[in-house]
Amino acid sequence: MKHTNVLNIIHIFSLYRTRMNADMAIFSAVSITPQTIQELTSILPLSRHTVYKSVERLSRANLLSKQRQGKKVLLSVGRGYNTAKLQEICIKALSRGIDPDQLLAQSKRIARIADLDVVSARQVQERTGLSLPAAYRFMKLLETFGLAKTESMRPVAIRMLKSDELFKALLAIERPGEEKIPLELEERPYLQRELPPEELERRLFTNMVTRIPFAIDGTSFVTRGQGKLELLTPTRNETIEEKFMRLLSTPEGVEDACIRMLRTNQVNYEQLLQLARKRRMANVVGCYLDILHGIDEQLIPKSVVDLFKVDPVGRRHAVFLKQLKLIGKDVSLSRYAIEWNLELYLDLDGIAHGVRST
Repeated sequence: MKHTNVLNIIHIFSLYRTRMNADMAIFSAVSITPQTIQELTSILPLSRHTVYKSVERLSRANLLSKQRQGKKVLLSVGRGYNTAKLQEICIKALSRGIDPDQLLAQSKRIARIADLDVVSARQVQERTGLSLPAAYRFMKLLETFGLAKTESMRPVAIRMLKSDELFKALLAIERPGEEKIPLELEERPYLQRELPPEELERRLFTNMVTRIPFAIDGTSFVTRGQGKLELLTPTRNETIEEKFMRLLSTPEGVEDACIRMLRTNQVNYEQLLQLARKRRMANVVGCYLDILHGIDEQLIPKSVVDLFKVDPVGRRHAVFLKQLKLIGKDVSLSRYAIEWNLELYLDLDGIAHGVRST
């Protein structure tokens, strides 16, 4: 008897969820019960040509095995420990309404934090190379998958559900025989290059010819190739102070990029103050510099903070980094919030980490 309900789920995923490609749809269907090519073309929204090509790829990878039955060829899951675990993952994921493709795409990151019982957003960032906002999204995804549950909101942390059968199966294919995965920790999983438009145009041709993978910041254009991905960012016609102000409204800027700019000693604080006044953000910038001064007095001298403190302009009540509003307020920043007339939704640990690592 065919498992028609789960096969219908595969059909829906294949039709409406573009991330579930033909290979995964076919492997999932065969994982549930052996199928012939004719049966696959009848239950999946794929052409006969696509099914044939996919079956050949999966067979070469030893994920599917063929057995001739008269004029038909019966497909079943190939032999091997990892293949059996992959079969288990597909069935369990589909039974929970999860696209196996999306789940498997996160398996390496899951393995990198699997030794921890309770995981903070900062630990996810350090072990996976994700930015802090991406780490929050990854943690939410694990909860959606049923692999973790919220432990706390301040700081944001999740508890890994290691007894879950799907969790165990994922870990088995990433860590066969309990082999430890070496953690190659990087600040970024890519190499960022900021280039003027004319230089970036030249870089496009160079990377295409040399097959260096690259993406263009602000667009969805990305290529594959050999080596580390290059994120090509077109430089804007702006001063370092204007760039500082632009990035100060993003979590990545507050915790990394703005600190790096201050480390260069190229920021003119008088010009920064004038720019902040024009944008009615003098208290936002002053508060941020005051917080940095509390972490590292050499990075931001007290005289710089005083420059913004005596300024009467731009002290209107404002929200600083409202993108993190759902996370809540850090009570350790209450003094700064009162003094600078702000609602602060900053991650003090994240800022401190940025100061130490730059």
